[in-house]
Parts: sequence; C-alpha cells; structure tokens
Amino acid sequence: MKYVLIDTNSWIDLYLEAAEEKNLDQLLKWEKDGKISFLLPDTLQQELQKQKKTQLDLLDRKIK
Repeated sequence: MKYVLIDTNSWIDLYLEAAEEKNLDQLLKWEKDGKISFLLPDTLQQELQKQKKTQLDLLDRKIK
C-alpha cells in the first residue's frame, strides 16, 4: 500500500475538475481497492473545509 498526501490546493483542483477529468475517481477507486491510503492531518481537513466554503461562496456569486 502507498500513502498519499495531497495539499489543499490540489484537493480543490481535483474536486473542481471531477466533472471533466477522472483523476479523482481513479484515486478514490485505488483507495477503495486498498492500493493507496490518504493521509489527512487535522490541519489539512480544516483547511479543506474552509476552502470548500470559500469556493462555494465564489460559485454562488458567479451564479447571481
């Protein structure tokens, strides 16, 4: 098994491109298959939540 650490900005990029690219799908499949395991320290999880809200707010402003 390989351990994978992805920084906050890369997670956001993966999430935002998910509809067009299949990179996130492939990573999640490898995790499900036990080939990789994501390392998500508490600080990274907190930053992801913060950035998720920021990105949703930006999207909401674009829609209005």
